[in-house]
Amino acid sequence: MRLNRNWVFGAAAVAAVAVALSPALGGEGATPTFSIGDGEGPAGGEAGVTLSLDNDDGAAVSVGVDIEFNDTDLTFTPPVSSGCTIDPRIASTHQIAGRILEPGVLNIEILVAGTPDPLPPLGNGALATCDFTIRGDAQVGDMFPLAATNVFVGDALGGEIPSETDDGVITVTDALTPTPSPTGTNGTTPTEEPTVPVDTPTIEPTLPVDTPTVDPTDPVATSTPTPDTSTPTPQGTPGETTFSLGVEPASQTGVPGGSAAIQVVLSSDPSGEAADSVANTLAVDEGLALTACSVAAEIPGSIEGVPGSTAAATLGDGEGSVPSGTVYSCSVSIAQGASGSLGVDCSGATVNGEEIACTGGTIVVSAPPTPTVVPPTATPTNTALPPTSTPTNTPVLDFDDDGCAVGPVAQTGSPLANLLFVLVPAALLWRRRK
Repeated sequence: MRLNRNWVFGAAAVAAVAVALSPALGGEGATPTFSIGDGEGPAGGEAGVTLSLDNDDGAAVSVGVDIEFNDTDLTFTPPVSSGCTIDPRIASTHQIAGRILEPGVLNIEILVAGTPDPLPPLGNGALATCDFTIRGDAQVGDMFPLAATNVFVGDALGGEIPSETDDGVITVTDALTPTPSPTGTNGTTPTEEPTVPVDTPTIEPTLPVDTPTVDPTDPVATSTPTPDTSTPTPQGTPGETTFSLGVEPASQTGVPGGSAAIQVVLSSDPSGEAADSVANTLAVDEGLALTACSVAAEIPGSIEGVPGSTAAATLGDGEGSVPSGTVYSCSVSIAQGASGSLGVDCSGATVNGEEIACTGGTIVVSAPPTPTVVPPTATPTNTALPPTSTPTNTPVLDFDDDGCAVGPVAQTGSPLANLLFVLVPAALLWRRRK
């Protein structure tokens, strides 16, 4: 059977496109795994767990996860920037942010630091370590699970890479760590000699005393000592609590026409202190817009100017009314024509009426990947066509005086048939006249 050449070329093109697209369709791509490591610690103490990424092919540049735990057994003390530590392996390229979403749910975001081009990959290995405090009445051997939920492994264009998860657990251990017995050079344990206390007599040195010679004729000067009435200066005066504000995440990616979420976080030193009042102003670059802002639960205050390009926040109404952590959050829309690194600036920040430092953030906008359009391949179909009717020209006979009629030549598809149609009437006419 002879194949149509167009069919052969079409099948080859389809096969080539299928081979080219097979990695994108997930046929052979690696699936990264996000893991929460196991930790251990004594009751009332801390236990650290390591967050890691494995089986990544170099496409992942960021990770977000919500860690769920029983808040009666474990406690995480915000902010994330002090409760978690970015791993030294990626400390020069990435940073960590996040917040407590609700009791027992800790959000962690590991993002690219700054606006490098291209965005550096996370790679395989440890990402960060987070510390949890174990409840004081926990028993040795108790195990408290940590579940990884809402995991988002992001690529350089802000898209999600499908991933797998591995949960962790914290085990309560004995607070006393046994000290190993020393071992001698011959493999035997040396016997400690008892220490006998020795009373060492204290010898007080005898110092020579110079006895001045008194001349009886000299007057004797008498002086009254002046008491020291100065107030001693206290040493080690404790410092006051210092505060700072910052936009988290400090850097994130987005696409034109998309959206992003930011939080304004209050940090304190010592950690966990609350403020009486907080105020600041956010401003976004052209290409971004603040669409909505909301104050954190149980914090009194208001935010003005939203929707728009600026938001002015005034929070707090009394002593300790603004706790450390996320004080408010905003949704940011990205314009269709936006591109590059766009800033979220923080200014005019005050706590308790005093100016404090405030750190802004950036949103790196990249165009989404252009989808590959595969032209449809026509499939030949053998469709039975109805028979084509051939019109028949019926001749109109023109009778002459002798009663014979000569008709026009019939229009058929065969020259021979046309010739016969002419010759037969001519022969009959000739014979009749003969």
